Amino acid sequence: MRTKLILFYGPGSGSGKSTLSRHIHDVLQQRGVRTKYVAENDVLHLDAFAPYVEEVKKNNPGNVEVLLLSCERFIDACNQSDQVYVVDSVLPCIDWLVTAQCTRQQIRRFNNQLNRLMTKLNPIQIFLTGDTDIFLKRAVKDRGENWARRLAQERCNSDDIRDLITYFNEMGEAAFELLAEWPFKQIVLDTAKNDLPTCAEEILRRLGIDGDRSAFL
Repeated sequence: MRTKLILFYGPGSGSGKSTLSRHIHDVLQQRGVRTKYVAENDVLHLDAFAPYVEEVKKNNPGNVEVLLLSCERFIDACNQSDQVYVVDSVLPCIDWLVTAQCTRQQIRRFNNQLNRLMTKLNPIQIFLTGDTDIFLKRAVKDRGENWARRLAQERCNSDDIRDLITYFNEMGEAAFELLAEWPFKQIVLDTAKNDLPTCAEEILRRLGIDGDRSAFL
């Protein structure tokens, strides 16, 4: 069955999700595979996610029914396209659900429903794991401490970076629970212990992109 969706996820900032997902997208294009790249912030401008963005603006981010409907619209768009979607930090929506203070039970129920919707896309999840402290230090070095404090204020209602680490750890715990229930192909890499070029080579190898690309055609 053709893969039409490649998901990149890792708890927190600084794990290399954007760098690696963009690289895999570029390599696929170089191999002649029609691809579309969707970054996390792109959901603010996608028609499929407009209903949920409106809920967030109304201070109702916990409306999981509207979020699931938005995801279904996005998945339908992927299915109708002749492209492979490479998605950075959008699905499976763990960050949004944790930020909305959903319970683990709510997150698990949402995840099970989302997995059923994604079946027709035969998705592959590339899960980047590692020490969130290391990841955050990388992100702060790259983006500055003011960025970290703004993010802490946005996600945790606090300008204390330690609260941001706690938040990232909570996302990581929830994500690991869901990873065990992921019914499709997965690639798990520790990007705190391994450099990104090495991880990129491993992803390409396990996707079979450097060899047989028929799975993506």
